[in-house]
Amino acid sequence: MKILFITLIFNLYILSANGDYKQTNLNTPYNNLASINSDDLDNDLVLNNIDKCPSTPPGVCVTDDGCTQILKYTIHFDTGLATINKHSSKIVNQIINIAQECYGYHIIIEGHTDSTSNEKYNKYLSKKRAIQLKKALLMFGIKDQRITLKWFGETKPISSNNTEDGRKQNRRVDIYFK
Repeated sequence: MKILFITLIFNLYILSANGDYKQTNLNTPYNNLASINSDDLDNDLVLNNIDKCPSTPPGVCVTDDGCTQILKYTIHFDTGLATINKHSSKIVNQIINIAQECYGYHIIIEGHTDSTSNEKYNKYLSKKRAIQLKKALLMFGIKDQRITLKWFGETKPISSNNTEDGRKQNRRVDIYFK
């Protein structure tokens, strides 16, 4: 009697800095069903002879040279609010899907604000924004110990707070998968 092992390969498309989507392999627990391939000992779909990170843990995306791919997402908020708006809900769904599929990542959530209000309130608001996203992840079964929260208020702007567009860019939560 022959036993057939099925290897499932998930492909993830990462949006690169220049706006192109790049296909990235995801090392899943299903890959472990196949016999160990001596040409790819960590089973990340990158052959040993080009694998710069030969012991990549399961459940993370890897680069073309076999190293863990760090992922970053950003969601934006309306002025003075910590609720996830309809424009950000699609991104939040993507974040939840990645968190579920890529179980090997630690998730860092960083809350930020513009400088519209005072410094103390902005620190509080950035914390509420980070907590809001954490609650969404927990609601979909992501384990609390995988998540780290940070909040910075208005101290780490990515754009000028002198214009409406700049303030809009600064009202955000950055999510890192590391």
